[in-house]
Amino acid sequence: MSNGSGDTIVISSTATVAGEQRSIEARVRPRGATLSHLLVDGVVDVVQGFDTLEEQLRVEKAQNPYYSTIGRVCNRIANGKFTLPYSASGEPREFQIPINNGPNALHGGPEGFDKRDWSVVERSASSVTLRLESPDGDQGFPWGVVATVRYVAEGGVRLRIEYGVELAEASPAHAVTVANLTTHSYFNLGGFRRADGDGAAAHSLVMDPATVEGYLELSDAQVPTWRVVATPAELAGKQAMSFTGGVPVDLGARLVAGGATALAAAGFNEDAGEVFRFRGYDHFYLLRRASGGPRSVVPAATLTHRASGLAMRVSTDAAGFQMYTANWLDGSLSAKASTQGGAAGVTYGAYSAVCVEASAPPDAVNSTNPEWRDQVLVRKDKPWSQVTEFEFVRPKAD
Repeated sequence: MSNGSGDTIVISSTATVAGEQRSIEARVRPRGATLSHLLVDGVVDVVQGFDTLEEQLRVEKAQNPYYSTIGRVCNRIANGKFTLPYSASGEPREFQIPINNGPNALHGGPEGFDKRDWSVVERSASSVTLRLESPDGDQGFPWGVVATVRYVAEGGVRLRIEYGVELAEASPAHAVTVANLTTHSYFNLGGFRRADGDGAAAHSLVMDPATVEGYLELSDAQVPTWRVVATPAELAGKQAMSFTGGVPVDLGARLVAGGATALAAAGFNEDAGEVFRFRGYDHFYLLRRASGGPRSVVPAATLTHRASGLAMRVSTDAAGFQMYTANWLDGSLSAKASTQGGAAGVTYGAYSAVCVEASAPPDAVNSTNPEWRDQVLVRKDKPWSQVTEFEFVRPKAD
C-alpha cells in the first residue's frame, strides 16, 4: 500500500449513543504516523497539527512541538545513556543516544520516529495501520525493530490507538533492545478557535482515584529520582499536584499568573512549587497494577472543557501517563485554517492545550525498579505493545 508521507488517511465512525447521533473522524498522516486532525461530531477539531505535509516538514526542520508518534523511546533518557546485555553470553554494552534536551535524550533523539515516513499496510473506513522499520544503530539504539501503530475509530465516540514493536527478523536470538512509544497529541476540547485563549485553563481535569497512584519525583534535570509521590484521595490543604479527589479540578486555578508564588498565596501546600518547576505540569503519573496479572485497559484521567461540557476520557494499559500543559509552546505556530481558528489569528501558545501521553515511565531503561525497566525491554520472545483509548463524552441534553 501507499508509502508516501503526504497522503492523509481519513478514518471515521458514526453511531447512535444514548439517543444522539455521534461521530468521530481522525486524519492520519504517514509522516510521523501523525494524528493531524481529530474531529468530534463533525464540529470541533480537538488536536493541534498541520493542514498540509509542507507545513509539517517546515516546522519539523525549524522547531519541534512533537505532534506525532514518538519513538523509539518517548520522554527522557538520562544523559542519553543506558546499558543492555549485547553478546550471546549476556555481556553488557553501554549505548549512547544523541543529546537533544539539556543533558538528556528526548523522544528518541533528534531524528526519532516522528520524523520518519511510515508505510500504510492496512486501511478500512474505520481503521488504519502504519509500519516503520528502524535499523540496528538507528539514533544509537541496538538491533533493528519493526514498529506498528493502528488507529481505530469506534462507536462514534472513541479513538483507539494500538502500538507494537518487535525485533527485526534478522536479529539474533539473544538480542535485547528498548521501546516505549506514545502519541504526543495536544488536546483542546474547545477546538483552538478563539484568539483570546480558551486553552488549558478553560479545562478541568480529574484522575481516577482507583487507578492513579501518584507521580514520579523529578531531578533538576527532569528525569525521575524513582521516588513515587502519592497523591491523596482527598484534596485537603489544596494539593497542587493531586487530581484524584473524585471531582474535576479547574486547571485555570493552578496555571495562574505569578506561578508558584501566586499558588502559595492562594493557600496551596508545599507542592505548589512543583507545578511551575518546569513552567507548568510536565510530570509522569503512575497507574496501579495488579501484581503478576494480565495487563488491561483501565481509566486514567478525564479532561473536560467547561464551557461546552465536552469531556475526553483517557484509558490505557500503560504503566502511566505524562501530563503536559504545553508549557514551552511560544505562539509562533498558527492553528489550522481548515478546522480551527488559524485564519482568524489563533496560534498555539503556552498553556493552549493538555497532553496525556500514555507510556512506561521516563528513563525506565535506567530505573532501579526492575518491573519498570522490564516494561521497555524487547526480546525475540517478548515484543512490546500498548493500547490507549480517547473517548469523547457530551453532557446530557436537558
